[in-house]
Amino acid sequence: MLADFVRRLAEADPEVGIAVLGDFNDGGESETLALLAEAGLADLALTLPPEERYSYVFERVAEDLDHVLVNDVLRGFASLDIVHANAEFLA
Repeated sequence: MLADFVRRLAEADPEVGIAVLGDFNDGGESETLALLAEAGLADLALTLPPEERYSYVFERVAEDLDHVLVNDVLRGFASLDIVHANAEFLA
């Protein structure tokens, strides 16, 4: 499991920067993201205002399916700005 791998990396080297990112096809309140948070990763989307936290729009519903998660080593350096490529010009 990814969360276990993240834990093992951090335990092996507490100074290692860890970033996990991509299309999780899972919302921010999912069990998957909760497990990664428990492993020490923070979802950078949470640094944005709630109305900007979506990465995809399907049938006029904004969803947060793509995520960038980092550990404490990277948190001070990392930032996020989401490009709403398919979302800003709805017919």
